[in-house]
Amino acid sequence: MSIDHATDDLQSVAPLYHALLVGTVEVPLAGPDAFRLFTPIGEKVWAQDWDPLFPTPVEDDSQPGTVFEIDQHDAIRSAWVVCRREPGQLIHYARFIPGKNAGTIIVHLTATPSGSIATIEYELTALSTTAATDLAQFAAQYPQFLSEWEEAIAKACLRRTPLKDAVEVPEG
Repeated sequence: MSIDHATDDLQSVAPLYHALLVGTVEVPLAGPDAFRLFTPIGEKVWAQDWDPLFPTPVEDDSQPGTVFEIDQHDAIRSAWVVCRREPGQLIHYARFIPGKNAGTIIVHLTATPSGSIATIEYELTALSTTAATDLAQFAAQYPQFLSEWEEAIAKACLRRTPLKDAVEVPEG
């Protein structure tokens, strides 16, 4: 795992109103199988407490325009929209957490001999001074956050958790 930008010292965190955080996660799968791990339903395979709620039924959860919500750990519900996708390569979300932050999350997959490298980009804007302090803490913890993703994905792949539970993504 690697990180392009983040702070390490949580004790001296100053409010951060805008953050662009970029890092990578190794994924032991490639192409459509790796891509499914980052779709709203596919993420359930490896992400604890990830349970997307769709206001309307969806045939393809990665279809641009798809809307879903996630209950955050702090009992706040976040709203997500799939903005763009390139099957097997990229998925781009917009996310809004009321009173906290809003921004985009992009996952870009690059094939490697042993699977894929997922480049994860969070670009977030805090919505208050308190939220700016929380955003600074998230930025400082971003390397650990991605390390936890990498570990959870690797464990799910070792368990051979069926990816068939994820909605099939049409090619093209």
